[in-house]
Amino acid sequence: MNAAFTTTPQSMSRVGRLGTPFAVLMARLDATPDGHFRPGSFVVFTESLRASGILAELAPDSLRDLLLLLTFAKPDGDCLATADGFAAALGVTESEGRSRLKRLADIRWRGAPVAASLKSPPGVETYRPSPTVLGLLGELDVKEEERRLDYRPAGRAAVTAYSRAQYARPRAEVERQIAEMNGWTDPETAQGIVTSDDVLDRDALRRLGRFGVPDARANELVRRYGAKRVIKQAEWIRYRKARRPVAMLIASIERDFGEPEALKIRNPLPPRAPDGTASSS
Repeated sequence: MNAAFTTTPQSMSRVGRLGTPFAVLMARLDATPDGHFRPGSFVVFTESLRASGILAELAPDSLRDLLLLLTFAKPDGDCLATADGFAAALGVTESEGRSRLKRLADIRWRGAPVAASLKSPPGVETYRPSPTVLGLLGELDVKEEERRLDYRPAGRAAVTAYSRAQYARPRAEVERQIAEMNGWTDPETAQGIVTSDDVLDRDALRRLGRFGVPDARANELVRRYGAKRVIKQAEWIRYRKARRPVAMLIASIERDFGEPEALKIRNPLPPRAPDGTASSS
C-alpha cells in the first residue's frame, strides 16, 4: 500500500468522542486523480482504551481473544470472524476456537456482550465485536505518497547505447568463441589467417584445458606427440573406466593407448574375407 494517513483535528476529535476503546477508520487507498480508489479499513486504539476499565476487567486470555477478533476487520469496516478462521490464527482446533468466541460473547461490559454471535445467510455462525467495544469513525483522509525523483529517466536511445557499451562484442570475437565451444573450424581459417595445423593445435589445447591439464603441460603434450593423437585420446577417454581421468588422459597420450574396448563393441569392425580384406554383404 503506497499511502500515508493525513489526520486533521476534526477527525481526531471524532475519535475522542466515540467513547469506545477501539474504532474502525474507513479509508480510500491508492486513490487516483480520476476518482478511483481501493476501499480499506483500520482498527485503532482510542484514548478511551486507557480510561474505560476494559483492560482491568478482562482476563488476559479474553483480552487476547478480543484483540484477535479485531484483526478480522474487512475493507467495508465490518468485523466478522468464523470459528475456523479464529482457530487457525491461534493454532487450535475449530471446536476450541468456537469455545473461545462463545466465552467472549458471555462476557458483559457496560451492559452489553463484548462480542455478539450472529448467523450469516449460508448458516455459518460468525462473531463480531460489540458496538460498545468497537466504534465506527467513518472515513479518514488518505493521500498517496508523493515520490520525488532526484533523477531524470533515461530515454530509449540512452538505454540502447548503454546496453551496447556494456554487453555488445565484436562479431568476429563472438563467432570465434562459438566455434571454439562447438569444436568447429575457426572462421578466420577461411580467410587464410591461420593454418590447418594451427587449428588442430588450438583444438587439442582446448580439449586438454577442459580436463584441467595445466597450460604448460598441455603445450608440451601437443608439441611432443602431435595434436591428432591428443584429440583422438581426448575423444576416447570417456570410454575408458578411469578413476582419475586427467592422469589416464596424459598416460594414453604418452603411450598411445589403443581404441577402448567399449568403443569397439559399439562400433564393431566389418567381417573379414579369407584373404584378409573386408567383405561386403
